[in-house]
Amino acid sequence: MGNVDGGDSMQSNVKRRGARAAQQNSPQQRRETALYIANMCGELAALAGRERMSTLTYFLNMSRVEAEMAALASRERA
Repeated sequence: MGNVDGGDSMQSNVKRRGARAAQQNSPQQRRETALYIANMCGELAALAGRERMSTLTYFLNMSRVEAEMAALASRERA
């Protein structure tokens, strides 16, 4: 992929918006987001597994577990 003009400023804008959104989310919203991410990672891991992409499957499953742990932590804080 080639460089797109303004890519650095766009990345920093996305990071700032993401940081603001994370600060404004309630524990319930954070939990729902984490569960959604966990679900998506699980589905992607299954696709990668069917195609025998073992490293990608591993990392997607690790991401799924991390998101599930974040959901549990959010539930405990609520």
